[in-house]
Amino acid sequence: MTSPLTIAIAQTDTLDLCIQNNALNHIELIEQASSGGADLVVFPELSLTGYVLPKLSVLAMNKRDATLCELSDVAQAQNIDVIVGCPLEVNGNKPAIGAVRFFRYGQIEFYCKQYLHQGESEWCSPGSKSFVFELNGLKLALAICADFCEPQHAIDSANLGADIYLVSALISCSGYDADAGILSSIAKRHHVPVVLSNHVGQTGGWECAGKSTVWDVNGKQVAMAESNNQGLLIVQFDEQTVNVVDVVRENSVTSLETS
Repeated sequence: MTSPLTIAIAQTDTLDLCIQNNALNHIELIEQASSGGADLVVFPELSLTGYVLPKLSVLAMNKRDATLCELSDVAQAQNIDVIVGCPLEVNGNKPAIGAVRFFRYGQIEFYCKQYLHQGESEWCSPGSKSFVFELNGLKLALAICADFCEPQHAIDSANLGADIYLVSALISCSGYDADAGILSSIAKRHHVPVVLSNHVGQTGGWECAGKSTVWDVNGKQVAMAESNNQGLLIVQFDEQTVNVVDVVRENSVTSLETS
């Protein structure tokens, strides 16, 4: 690793079923993240479509989808890696709650959520493989929401050498405190920073908590976004300690605490 890794955490107010509007919102935030010096920007669960489970079968995307191709072009133009949330087609099965990673060099990778919340299996099929990738010499593991509630997911990520645990989620106002406790414990148990990207506003009937957060390797909260604003929280990880060394305030997102 020749330089610190800078991650932009996107906190979005997603409009259910409005893919075109959501994509334009993503593009604006990707451009801001690039301008802020980020190497990677990560968006919440189902950020492109909203959490509309009964509609996922008609919204599901594949690598030829026009919206995904457009976002890939933007990632290349802005010289930044991007992770967005969307439903993905699964051959011969229900769609998956997925994430797409766009490389700045044009490649695209897909991840399907492995562990489903109660009720999601009616509309979705689970994935079977963990998603760990390398950027700036660090290994990052991606979890989508309920993934982090299953201890085996973090264990598998640690066994694959993850240095940072990324979480793309939809966490409600009522569920935030309990989930924050789980994420803090993952950071402390596995001695890795944990990064949460969450929604604000409403999606799928849920009132979302916002409060996109970073925990350090000791499980201490070191940065949190405002609960009611969309925007970016840009965080830099030191190449030696793999810990949070800087937090940048961007676009209506306020850092509450820095280490």
